[in-house]
Amino acid sequence: MLLTIIVVGVSSCKKKPVEIGSGLQPESSYIKVFSTADNDIVANSQRVDSLLTSISTSLLVGDMFDQIFGSTNMQVFTQFSPKVFGQEWGTDAVADSIVLQLSYSGYYGDTTTTQRFIVRELDEGFDDSTQYYSNMVLQTKGEILAEHTFQPRPRTYSNIDDDTLSKAVLRIPLATSIGQSFIENQDKFATEEEFYGFFKGLNIKAEEMPGKGAVCFFDATNSFTYIRLYYHNATDTLTYDFNITSANHHFGNFVHDHTTAVAPIKFNDSVDNRYLYVQGCAGVMTWIKFPNIAEWAKSLNTNVLVNEAKLTLTGSPAAVDGAINDTAVFTPPVQLVIAKRTGEGTYAILDDQYVSAAYFGGQYKNGTVSFRLNRYVQDLILDGPEKENLGLYIFVNTGAYTPTQWVFNGPDYADTTRTIRLQLTYSTITTD
Repeated sequence: MLLTIIVVGVSSCKKKPVEIGSGLQPESSYIKVFSTADNDIVANSQRVDSLLTSISTSLLVGDMFDQIFGSTNMQVFTQFSPKVFGQEWGTDAVADSIVLQLSYSGYYGDTTTTQRFIVRELDEGFDDSTQYYSNMVLQTKGEILAEHTFQPRPRTYSNIDDDTLSKAVLRIPLATSIGQSFIENQDKFATEEEFYGFFKGLNIKAEEMPGKGAVCFFDATNSFTYIRLYYHNATDTLTYDFNITSANHHFGNFVHDHTTAVAPIKFNDSVDNRYLYVQGCAGVMTWIKFPNIAEWAKSLNTNVLVNEAKLTLTGSPAAVDGAINDTAVFTPPVQLVIAKRTGEGTYAILDDQYVSAAYFGGQYKNGTVSFRLNRYVQDLILDGPEKENLGLYIFVNTGAYTPTQWVFNGPDYADTTRTIRLQLTYSTITTD
């Protein structure tokens, strides 16, 4: 497995410079620029354990299937706040209908595929002291409040009661019984504690459906996201809204079944790594390591200054082990992140990232992603081969609410000009 290190540089001779400022460099010190190649790289793809999803304002719901990454299912658990506490419904109040409305903020996948959302009431409340992760769930009541089949329209203005909104929304009619329950339990609206003990929230889950599918993004705190109760009493016909506020709890649960893929990912395999993978929403990350950089630098018997260390990832072809690599529907991430591995599943931000976003890189452009790792590689060299090198993790940026995915070529990819590569420009500093 070869990590190609390509040089961009020139060599200097031992000649006293005559340009302005040349007197700043002692005659005993000379800087040379060299190139080198044939340094090993090891890599594999690994599952992401879980991510904190209770901090996101996006609600991700949907079911999708890709031939390489397999099936993905996403559901949400959320509280709703009453418009006011101490609500009074009036004499002889009766629920006419009740609707869950969700404001679209985007999508990922194939929106021409039919989706089916199931809505249930929560039977388990949120705990104010708990942080909720993507592998957690809350218990729900058995009754189904809604089973709604539709095709997502995240880019189409909605028409409600003959009023065209400048916003795309999904409206799901709920069982009128829950609306009547609100009216019959007027006393539960007296305080926040009583209300959340009575109505703990909703679970919105997508059922598995045929086709590629998609994930819908909904804006939790948008004014168009609400439960609206239509009711009448002895004198009036009225509506009452429940919203998701910034004080409400909500989180997403993500389930990936990579075994259903046409060409399943070979996890934790550093032997056959022709392809490497990243997938957001607690899906897949890639681990890489440059095991011989420090030993190589030590063998030079001189000081090595890294001028530039540029890591380049190149997207894989349209077919990967017989599976369609459908980047038109399942588009690559806009941004990747690379971090220093500190332990099993733990990592730390690289010093290179603090320089600037433009310097660090990670943006997807024309089928490739590049990072500058100057400081990281320099530290490997300064630490020497004796210090343990745990490598790097590569993953999707904002992975807690970004379900994008990508396949890129590993060190064993057949076309060596398109493998994962580190382009290294460095100087040797010697003293006579």
